[in-house]
Amino acid sequence: MLQTLDATYLYKLVHENERQLEVLGNTLDREALVRGGSAISSSWRAAHRIKMDEHFIYFYHLGSGRLESYPQWVPPLGFEPEQRPWYALLKEEGKQQGWVGPYTQYGSENRVLTLVRRIDASNGHPLGVLMADLPLDGVQQSLERALGSQVGSLYLTDTGRNRMIAAVHPEWLRGLTGDEIDCEETLSWLYHGVALTHRLSYVGWELGIYLPPHLFRQVLMEVLALVLLPALLLLLVVGLGLRSLLRIFQLEIGMVQERLCTLGERRGEHAHRDNWFVGKSLGTLEELEISYQEHKQALRIDALTGIFNRRAFDEDRFKLAQHNEPFSMVLIDVDHFKQINDNFGHQFGDMVLRRIGGVLERNLGFTHVYRIGGDEFAALLLSERSKIEEQLAQLQRETRAQRWREGECRVSLSMGVAMNGLGNCQQFERADEALYRSKAAGRNCWHFAE
Repeated sequence: MLQTLDATYLYKLVHENERQLEVLGNTLDREALVRGGSAISSSWRAAHRIKMDEHFIYFYHLGSGRLESYPQWVPPLGFEPEQRPWYALLKEEGKQQGWVGPYTQYGSENRVLTLVRRIDASNGHPLGVLMADLPLDGVQQSLERALGSQVGSLYLTDTGRNRMIAAVHPEWLRGLTGDEIDCEETLSWLYHGVALTHRLSYVGWELGIYLPPHLFRQVLMEVLALVLLPALLLLLVVGLGLRSLLRIFQLEIGMVQERLCTLGERRGEHAHRDNWFVGKSLGTLEELEISYQEHKQALRIDALTGIFNRRAFDEDRFKLAQHNEPFSMVLIDVDHFKQINDNFGHQFGDMVLRRIGGVLERNLGFTHVYRIGGDEFAALLLSERSKIEEQLAQLQRETRAQRWREGECRVSLSMGVAMNGLGNCQQFERADEALYRSKAAGRNCWHFAE
């Protein structure tokens, strides 16, 4: 259970926060920070969406003592950064990044962990710290679901600082000693209970589960009262056979754990065979995986236009960057869309967006186009510049050639292109600048980023 909880939840949670902070750290303009400028940029909003839960991103300026946040949070009267736990990272030599907490958010009762990254200038002097909160409610709920109705405690600790991060039934842990961990000692579980731990290799944390001794005593009494004599006879007759069946059972449980750890990952067809104990469970997992993939795909589709949405855009950009595959980003706006809505109504505006989505799909390909906002579209293309220019020219021609029920309505597109991205966080900003050049040039055209 500890290994499954690690592989299916905690690993993703930790790396999701680390990836978010890495993206934000790479987009910071350190020269602007030295001059006292703001750390917040347009990339903060996209980075905030990497995690789907409610959380805050902060940057503390060491020079000015200013704390910036997204979403915006105004420090209350009496807030002193020097007294907050994360401030200590600015003073620790040789440590660039680490987890702080859990601690209580200032002015609230919420308990959080914070991943803190120190930002240095080119001369090595610290400029401030970049922080992303991890609310502990989700961690606590995951531990509660994993433990279920079992009597005992499931807990997560920071071994480096000997601090409890989250725990289910922490009252069972009071007075816990080293004797509980030695579960190999004969009958020690009847006196001390059993504590098992699992270290998380990618972070200095440890998962543990503790089952108290009275639980084992109760089970032992039930066994002695109900099944002792039949069990002894059964052991005499089929002892060796039972041992073999237990080994098979352990192997098949291992298969179920392996399938749990790989749910959601497409690795070809899974081998099917008859299993004594877990055949039905494996079949259920296959059905869950199929349902998961179908729902995951549905979440990537924009309900109005039928093309991919902003979530799919962010995921596909990340996949292309992971594979170091160069790609070009095209940002597309419908010209004067607000006037279209104001003059002809929102129902007509929706029809315009649906038809533009179809034009994009025909000219650029369904797998490459996205609706990322109200009248904002995007495309991720792997073509050379000359091919992209041909596609955009055809796209403009077909858009202008559209005929509408309202004869005086004319629809055109403004576009900006940033070529040869390799996961560069500035590629979106470059494409956006090119888009605004198109708008400044009178719209109904496109420009490539410098």
